[in-house]
Amino acid sequence: MKVRKTQQHNIEGKSKNIIRTIIEKKDQGIFREVSGRDYGIDAIVEYFDNGQITGKIALIQCKGTGEKIEPLKTFPNFVSCKGISASNLEYALQDNSLIILTYASVVDNKFYFVQLNDLITNEMKEKLDEGQERFNIRIPINNNSDEAMERFWNLVKKYY
Repeated sequence: MKVRKTQQHNIEGKSKNIIRTIIEKKDQGIFREVSGRDYGIDAIVEYFDNGQITGKIALIQCKGTGEKIEPLKTFPNFVSCKGISASNLEYALQDNSLIILTYASVVDNKFYFVQLNDLITNEMKEKLDEGQERFNIRIPINNNSDEAMERFWNLVKKYY
């Protein structure tokens, strides 16, 4: 059987490139892509302090879309990242590592981010127990790479 690259694979690849470029743009850190079987973790970022490596890292889950990311109509201060797997939430529930969900648009050329560990509600845990397989995650609209990269890096710095 011949495996074909889908449009979603193309979008995911472009999204990772957008995230990588923005993260490395100001020399505040480095984006290291995970190769092979990633189990939902696509990359590791490491924070730099005055150009020096720090060992302060975060695991990154990259999601992407080929459409413009718009605020939710019912919750205009948020955008929705769809299709987060139950296994990704269960991984984050272990709370062993900082996990940042990034959601990029190949149209907007920016990404939104949120600390996944902090977003898992009791309601989500109940739905996990009931066997729900996919979840939508609300990301604050002001957590975006155009306005808040310092906030992104503060997530990493304050975790340690």
